[in-house]
Amino acid sequence: MDSSAAFLLFGIQLMLFQAIKGSAEWGYYQRGVPPSFWHCLEGNAMCISKRQSPVDIKTKDVVKNNRIVPFDFSDLEDTERVKMEMRNNGHAVIIDFPDRQPLIKRGGLQEPLQLNELHFHWGSNSQWGSEHTINGHRYAMEVHFDFVTTGNGPVELRAVISVLIYAGKHNSNYDEIVSMLPYIPSAGSKIVLDKFPVIDLFPESTNCWYRYCGSFTTPPCTENIIWTIFEQSISMSEYQINAFRTLMGTPSMFEYNIVDTFRPIQPLWQRKVTLSCPRRRNYENYRRFESNDRCINHVFRRGKSQNTYSQSTSRSDNSVCLWVNFYYQNHVDEP
Repeated sequence: MDSSAAFLLFGIQLMLFQAIKGSAEWGYYQRGVPPSFWHCLEGNAMCISKRQSPVDIKTKDVVKNNRIVPFDFSDLEDTERVKMEMRNNGHAVIIDFPDRQPLIKRGGLQEPLQLNELHFHWGSNSQWGSEHTINGHRYAMEVHFDFVTTGNGPVELRAVISVLIYAGKHNSNYDEIVSMLPYIPSAGSKIVLDKFPVIDLFPESTNCWYRYCGSFTTPPCTENIIWTIFEQSISMSEYQINAFRTLMGTPSMFEYNIVDTFRPIQPLWQRKVTLSCPRRRNYENYRRFESNDRCINHVFRRGKSQNTYSQSTSRSDNSVCLWVNFYYQNHVDEP
């Protein structure tokens, strides 16, 4: 094939790719476009960038940083008058706060930060399910508390606090959530929860946490997240975890159990993970905000939208994405 014919073929492939790349939907491993090909979908080019999440935290490589002010979670203790709605969106269980969003302060983050939502990730068994791993070990579940800045700055910086969950003893702090799961059996269903202190969903000790700069773990994989992963994990019983596995997603007329809702581990590249265990005394000289300059500057460079991210791909990648979109567009309704 001469160069002109090859160029023409590539042009045809590129036009077809542009025409159909928005028709397929992202997913995990049961339905939809799997994580390895999320970048092929319209608006998701950042999913193959170099500041992605989740990551494996290697404890021997973390950098200790204790000279920051501890978290102030007092507003999370006073949520018994805050309306909470739990819904099934086909990918996860999400709890929203439609009336008042509780705040957190300090902890080295910009303040105040509003709790936008919290959601869960879990596996088909308790050997896996979490998104982040510690020294290669994956937990049974992971819950993300998604916080957003309250100001009107040029860039929306977000912070996610993560709690890792292992299969073990019954956890009564999660009883209200687990007991209401049968009322959101499939995608699109939702229920109002009885109010409870959100702080109860955290580990008993929140004194130590890992931190790094990363992204959303779902499309569009925007890189504007400061991640905080508590060092202490919590337990839930197999009965409680199994309640999540009974939920169904409905991408089409065929239902499937929502399981294995975790993205594969992403490379750290040049990023560092810090471990902070601030002492709750004499911290007048501690930093009010952690030194997140590189992370914040990165967000400013990217801008508020990932449209500033270069969406150029190689010819071979365009060919792969063409096949991926064609396949998942035409097989999404198969049982």
